[in-house]
Amino acid sequence: MGNLIFDFDGTLADTFPLVVDITYDITHAPRLRPEKIERLRAVPLLEAVRGLGGKPWDIPFLILLTRRAMRPRMGEVRAFRGIPAAIQALHAAGHRMFVLSSNRERNVWAFLTQHGLEDYFEDVQHCSVFRKGSAIKKMVRIKRLAFKDTYYIGNEAADIEAARGTGVRGAVAVAWSGQDAQALAAAEPFKLVYQPTELLVLFENKE
Repeated sequence: MGNLIFDFDGTLADTFPLVVDITYDITHAPRLRPEKIERLRAVPLLEAVRGLGGKPWDIPFLILLTRRAMRPRMGEVRAFRGIPAAIQALHAAGHRMFVLSSNRERNVWAFLTQHGLEDYFEDVQHCSVFRKGSAIKKMVRIKRLAFKDTYYIGNEAADIEAARGTGVRGAVAVAWSGQDAQALAAAEPFKLVYQPTELLVLFENKE
């Protein structure tokens, strides 16, 4: 069976509404109309935070503050429709699963526990949003996984591009968070999927 390394924000969890609220709490920037905020789902997280009024030079610090402020509110974060069932089915099929995220490990575990998914993942590791490729390689080495049997699953084009250069068998792009499907396709993923159920078909009998 395969080894599946999942991104978190925008892949397993719809953290975007919470990120929006916390960003406005921190920056006190004028709030955009709901339809304009929703359009920011189509762009990478760092660009979305800029679109919400974050100053370019403050973005790394703002992201750090946002992650910290998320912890007591993780109960508000919903799983994307179909994710819990897909994760359970992938685990039942024998796949080993991990999370690699720029979000804090305790935030990820809080979400997994909230949705009854904590027993399906072997480990959660934090990484810099700017060093996803090296973090994937490090996780593969530490967990003694075979690159040829390992897949990365994420929702941003930059992460797909980074994963493609690590030697893993495939980088799978997911579009259910609202990211621009054309941008994801341009990153040349192993596969672009639109619904969590497609993961079950993709990884069926992968060895």
